[in-house]
Amino acid sequence: MKIPTDAKNTQIIRECLNEMRQHLCSAADLLEEPWKSQFNDLKGLYDKTISGLPATDAVPAALEANQLLQGLFSCMSHGSALMTLMASKINNHKGEMTQAVASAVDGKIAERIASGDLIAKDTLPAVVAKAVTEKTAAGELVDKGTVQQLCSAAKDQGIELGKETIRTEITAKEQTTAAIAKRKTILQTCSLPLPEAALESVLGGTDEAFEAAKQTAEGRIQALCSKGVAITAASKIGAKVWLPKEQWEVFESLALETLSGGDPLVVPPTQRTGEKPPVMMV
Repeated sequence: MKIPTDAKNTQIIRECLNEMRQHLCSAADLLEEPWKSQFNDLKGLYDKTISGLPATDAVPAALEANQLLQGLFSCMSHGSALMTLMASKINNHKGEMTQAVASAVDGKIAERIASGDLIAKDTLPAVVAKAVTEKTAAGELVDKGTVQQLCSAAKDQGIELGKETIRTEITAKEQTTAAIAKRKTILQTCSLPLPEAALESVLGGTDEAFEAAKQTAEGRIQALCSKGVAITAASKIGAKVWLPKEQWEVFESLALETLSGGDPLVVPPTQRTGEKPPVMMV
């Protein structure tokens, strides 16, 4: 915007006043009462001043330049004062709104603290301590000292259980070894063959289990004798009579074919000649 410096230049003065009036109109459209009325009054003063300007093509000597310039400066002074007043009021309103918002926030926070939704910082340690005490009393939490005592007791108990388990295993192993040695003596006394080392566990069971295994072995020896195969206590085949049932059946079939003079993969001699093989001592 050009500021007129020549009191006789009516065109520049008119353009300056029109531009300032336009700014006033824009500001008045954005404001509410009572500011809007004051800006409208100021706009009327600009209209009056502008309408008093002579035509641009008028004779310069007929222009009342001093009066027009005074009107211009008066309008500018009123506008500046109004803007200063408006800024002051806006700043006061801003401060009042800030204080009102802060008060409203403090009130809401106080309400939530009172209802238990929030906890004040200075009361937090007491609230936490109370909650821990209640949960500890209810059994949901365990004191650190109690936990250490329980862990120590569990450790000692585990060590004792481990020792007891090892002692039990050692005792059972010693008892089994003694039982096997004792039953080997019984078998030797009865002239029965001893089992192989891999099958000695059959001698370490209960008395009932040993007696049943012994009867099974005796029955297998008698069955082989009835088929022409005599087994002594020192025979290598005799140690096989302690095999599990399925393994013994396979071994018995192969042993009978082999000891009768034939090849188990070929037709046995009894089927070729019809003669009964002699009894063999093993």
